[in-house]
Amino acid sequence: MDGLNLVGKVINERYELQEIIGCGGMAVVYKGFDRLMNRFVAFKLLKESLKYDDEIVEKFSAEAKASAGLSHQNIITIYDVGQYEGLGFIVMEYIDGKTLKEYINENKPVKWQTACEIAIQIADALSIAHEHGIIHRDIKPHNILINKENVAKVADFGIARAVSSETVVAGGSALGSVYYISPEQARGGYVDATSDIYALGVVLYEMLTGALPIDGDNAVSIALKKLEEEPVNPKVINLDIPQELDAVVMRAIAREQHLRYKTVNEFMADLKELLNGDNMHIIPSKIANEPEKKKNRKKSSNSFNPIIASFVLIVLLAIGTFLLVNSGGKEYIVPDLMGLTLEEAVEKVEGTEFTIDEEAILYEVSEEHEEGKIFNQDPGANQSVKKNKKIKLKISSGATEGNIIVPKVLDADVNLAKELLDAKKLSYQIIESEGEEAQLNKVIKQTPQDGTKVSEGYTVILHVCTKVFENSEVEVPSLNGLTRSQAEKELKEFGLALGNTKKEFSDKEKGTVISQSPKSGDTVTRGTSVDIVISDGKEVQTEQTPENNPPSTGTQQGEMKRKTLTISIPESAKDPAQIRVLANGKEIHNQSHSKSEGKVDILVQSQKDAEVEVYIDGELMVHKVIEFN
Repeated sequence: MDGLNLVGKVINERYELQEIIGCGGMAVVYKGFDRLMNRFVAFKLLKESLKYDDEIVEKFSAEAKASAGLSHQNIITIYDVGQYEGLGFIVMEYIDGKTLKEYINENKPVKWQTACEIAIQIADALSIAHEHGIIHRDIKPHNILINKENVAKVADFGIARAVSSETVVAGGSALGSVYYISPEQARGGYVDATSDIYALGVVLYEMLTGALPIDGDNAVSIALKKLEEEPVNPKVINLDIPQELDAVVMRAIAREQHLRYKTVNEFMADLKELLNGDNMHIIPSKIANEPEKKKNRKKSSNSFNPIIASFVLIVLLAIGTFLLVNSGGKEYIVPDLMGLTLEEAVEKVEGTEFTIDEEAILYEVSEEHEEGKIFNQDPGANQSVKKNKKIKLKISSGATEGNIIVPKVLDADVNLAKELLDAKKLSYQIIESEGEEAQLNKVIKQTPQDGTKVSEGYTVILHVCTKVFENSEVEVPSLNGLTRSQAEKELKEFGLALGNTKKEFSDKEKGTVISQSPKSGDTVTRGTSVDIVISDGKEVQTEQTPENNPPSTGTQQGEMKRKTLTISIPESAKDPAQIRVLANGKEIHNQSHSKSEGKVDILVQSQKDAEVEVYIDGELMVHKVIEFN
C-alpha cells in the first residue's frame, strides 16, 4: 500500500475517504467524512516510505499531538491523530477553498494591501505556535489555505518538525520547499523562529511580485544560491510596492538570522503600520540602513578644514611609510604544535600572532599517531612567516575510523549542545567568545565540524558567545585576492556581513576579490555589509563575421554567439571537483575547481543552439540545450 489507493476505504470504522485532494512528498491528503461527528474532514496519511522509520513515525505522532493544542482562527484545527496499518495519520479541519499557491497564480501580482493582510494572518498563526515552542519549518503557499471568506489557514504544523530534514532533500518535494526554506535550513544549521520569518518573507515576496527571490534549475543550485546570492528587491519587479514595504520584505529574508526581525510579532507590527498608513516607525534592516550610515560618516569626514586635513594626511603618510619600512618585513616563528591535542594547541597559540584555522582541520586515520594528536601542521613548526598567519592542522582519528558521528551544534544553545554531545558520549571543552546579542549563549563555532567520525569520549571544542561585542565599530579587513567564500568567512570573524557580489573582467586570478566597498581600513558599524567585485578572468573576444564581408549565404549564420553557463558545485562533489563540459559533443572545459569557488562560469560559443553536457567528477549532472536564437 502506497497511500494512493484508499479512496472508498473506511479507516478505523469512522473516517470514510472520498477523494484525493492533495499529494506531497511526505503524505497524501483525502477529503473524508467523519461518520461519528457527521462532518467533512481532511485526512492526511503518511506515505509507505516512512512506515518502517520508527524515529519519523514517533516524532510525527508527538509533534502532531503537540500542535493539536494550537487553537487559532488562522491555524487548521486538528481533530485526531492515529495510525492505520503502521502509517501515521492526522485528521483535520476541511477547508472549502484553495491553496495560497493557487491564489497567487490566479491573482499575481497580488495587491500589496491584500498581500499584507494575508501575511498578517499567517504571522498571527505563527506567533501562537512560537509561543508554544513550535517552529513550523515548512511555511510555503502550498501549506496555506484560503477559504471562501478570504481567511488564511496555516496547515502542516503536525509534520513540519518531524520530517523537516526529508522536506529539504526528498525527491520531487525538495524543489517545492527549497524555494522557501531559510539559508540556515539549506546548510543544515540551527533553526529558530527567524527561519519561519524568512519563509513568510519569501511568501510575501511571491505575492507582491509573482516571482521568487531565489530561483534555479534544481534543489541543489537553489540551496547554494541562498547561501551566496542576494535577491532582487521586490520593488524592482513591482513599482507599485511602497518603499517601506520593500524594506520590510528585505529585512524578513535577510540571509543572516540576526539581521531579520527578532520575532514574528515585530514583522506583523510593521505590516499593520503600513496598512494603517503609519510608515514613520518602520525600521528597515541593517543592510538597508548601511548606505545612510556610510553617507553620514563621509559627510562628517569632509567637514574638516582643508589645510588641517592636508597637514594631517602628510603626517600620516610619513608615519605609514616609516612603519612599512621598519616593520613590513618582520616575521614570526611558527609555534610547534606537533603531538598536541587540539585544545592544547588552541591554548598554546593564544596571545601569539597566530590562530588555528579550525574550519580547515582534517581528521585522518593513522596507525602511527595517537588518536586526537596533531601529526601535521601548515606552515610547519619553527618556520619564519609573516604575522596573522592561520595554521592548518591534521589530527589523528585513531588507527581505525571512529563510529560516532559528531552532531551539528553550531548556532545551538549551549545547553542543547551539551545534551547532544552527552547523548553521543562525546566530551566537550567550552571556549568563551564575544559575539552579537542574538548569539548570546549559543555555539558560534565548533571543532571538529559535524559529520566527522570520532571515537567515544572525543573532545569537541565549543566556542560559546558569553558576552556581546563591547565595541560597536570595527575596521574593515582586506579581502583582496580571497575567494568569495573566504571573504565571507573573513568578514564574519570581524562581525561584518557579505553584501552584493558582482563580477568584472580582470587580469587578476578568476574567482578572487579585486575590489570592495567599504574599502580595507575603513571604520564601520558592526553588522555592516561589504560589497565585493570578483574577477571573471580576462575578457574573451567574440569571433564574428565582419559586417563588410557577410557569409556567402547572405545570412548571419556565420556569426559566433556566446552565452555564459553557470555551474554550481554540489556539496557532494570531491574537493577539488573535476568539471568537464561538452557543447555539441566538443569539449570546451575540463579543469579542477575548488569547492570554495561555489560556482563556475563557462563561456559557451556557438553559431546555433548548443546541446551542453556537464560532468562533475565523471558523473553527468546537467544535460540541457542553450538557445542562441
